[in-house]
Amino acid sequence: MDGASGIGSTAISSSFHTDMLCDLGETDNLPILQAMVDHLGDRGGGTLQLPASRRHFRCDGTIRWRSGVSLRGQGAAVSRLVQPTGRLPLIDITGVRGARFDAIAMEGSGLASEPDRDYASAIHGVGDSADIAITRCEIRDWHRAGVAVDGIDGLEISNCVVERTYSSGGVVISKGQMGRRIRITGNRITKTQFGNLHAWGPVSDIFVSENYLDESGWQGGDYRQGNVADNITLYNDARNQNIIIRSNICLNSGENGIHAAADGLVIEGNVIRSPKLYGIIASHKPYERPDPFTQVSIRGNIIECVDASDPDSRGIGLRNCEGFLVADNQIVRAHMGIEILGQGEGLSARSGLVTGNILRKGGACALLLRGGGPILIARNFWQADTFCMYEDRSAIHAIEMHNSQIAE
Repeated sequence: MDGASGIGSTAISSSFHTDMLCDLGETDNLPILQAMVDHLGDRGGGTLQLPASRRHFRCDGTIRWRSGVSLRGQGAAVSRLVQPTGRLPLIDITGVRGARFDAIAMEGSGLASEPDRDYASAIHGVGDSADIAITRCEIRDWHRAGVAVDGIDGLEISNCVVERTYSSGGVVISKGQMGRRIRITGNRITKTQFGNLHAWGPVSDIFVSENYLDESGWQGGDYRQGNVADNITLYNDARNQNIIIRSNICLNSGENGIHAAADGLVIEGNVIRSPKLYGIIASHKPYERPDPFTQVSIRGNIIECVDASDPDSRGIGLRNCEGFLVADNQIVRAHMGIEILGQGEGLSARSGLVTGNILRKGGACALLLRGGGPILIARNFWQADTFCMYEDRSAIHAIEMHNSQIAE
């Protein structure tokens, strides 16, 4: 998934300068942009060089992209594509293999909720795409999503700004078809009504790192207006594989900071502040399903909840998983610090280690356990009304060793 992977590479190195475009924001440039893309696509690929604009390059419809063709601007502050109608995607990458979009701004028409704007995204694709890179771009004011793709094999989104999106979220990497080899790094994704980054369908080999994600559940003002939205949502009713979520900053979520489930799930080194519910929850949807996911590591995260007296405030939750490690996390002001649920039809919580966690200024309990085991709980430090709360002590096999209460 690095520079040697071929993501965003083009078949040939020829470039095509777009000097004849109108940059005053008054003329529709769609016909000439489409002609340029087709010109390069027919010749095996190349790069469109988008110059700096006096105002912006207006585009009233959708550019049907071609394999091997890339678009490079002079910087998102000066190379701006704007779609004032906001009723269609700006760029459709369905079926495209090998393309890069670099250093441009892609702006929509805002958050109006008319039904015919449901597909308005900056970059949109509905299957059979591969090796797409979106780098150093600024994507704003789209009714559906900044980027919405499905069935993609090879996607890089890095060093971009995505903000003010409405009906689907900031970045959507799967809507039903499998998404593979996806790398989301170094982005700023904020003010999204239904989540900053999420997948509705199955995903595999996902790396999410060093992103700044803020105000999921945003609705043109207060992010806490009842919208169900996580900063990062990578769970669904499918069997996900190999997800790494590392070193992200997740602030002010409308629901959870991070919600993910996969065989081979790593959540480590993230900073999560002011989640409405969980800081981190590792769980399928639906929660009760017959096949628990395996090999889960939640380690070295900092979670700062808002109010320890709020019964909905949770630090870390695990549901229906086997072979898990919860270690070296710091959790502050959670009503329940760590919650492990493995009792009930179809639920399992087995072969777990909970160690080295620091739980400060807590509410009802540091740990809540319901069913499952064996689970070793060792060398944790806590402040709460009680350390470990068992809903049914006879239904869980847990061993507690060398846990210490911290003085107020």
